[in-house]
Amino acid sequence: MVVPAEEAVMKPKTAKQKKFEDQLDAFVDRVEAQVWFTKIIAARFVVDKLVQFSPIWSGAYIKSHRLGIGRKDRSHEPYITVEGFESMMARRLTPSAMIRVIEYVTDKLKDQAFDIKKNTDYVHITNSIPYGDQVEYLGWSGWSKEGGQVAMDSTRAYHTYAKARLALIANKKGILAKAKTNVEKVKSGKYTARQAD
Repeated sequence: MVVPAEEAVMKPKTAKQKKFEDQLDAFVDRVEAQVWFTKIIAARFVVDKLVQFSPIWSGAYIKSHRLGIGRKDRSHEPYITVEGFESMMARRLTPSAMIRVIEYVTDKLKDQAFDIKKNTDYVHITNSIPYGDQVEYLGWSGWSKEGGQVAMDSTRAYHTYAKARLALIANKKGILAKAKTNVEKVKSGKYTARQAD
């Protein structure tokens, strides 16, 4: 027998039903927060590994790593400078300039990871420099002494992105554990998302 809509009356929720719904909402919130933190931590981990595995000569390649959220970041700025040294394409960096470039790139990209707002945000980490594929798959030995041309070394592909991906896979349990810990820190009210990481 079908009850007409006007006769159908919603019964008030029992205390047990209300408690179950509250517990379910809290569980969903916790899972969503953990997924969000996992994305941020994974992106920051990959940035560290990319910088670690990147060749560095003039600084143009390492500074062309890009972190895009929801889309690829195709911006390109190989001539950018970091205070204290000349155009990135001009010469090999001194050791102190290399350290500044590495710190600049790492801090900039890791900070961008906190721009991930939703669990649905897709994170793209790419390199925008024109010879990025050559560094990854063919090898690269920096600038030759003759006229500043890129000297290719086909015997040594860097596999920068492949190594970073493998490191991410190898560390997935640690990343998930850190995400869980960060959710608890934020839930305690003593930390913001940035402080927890």
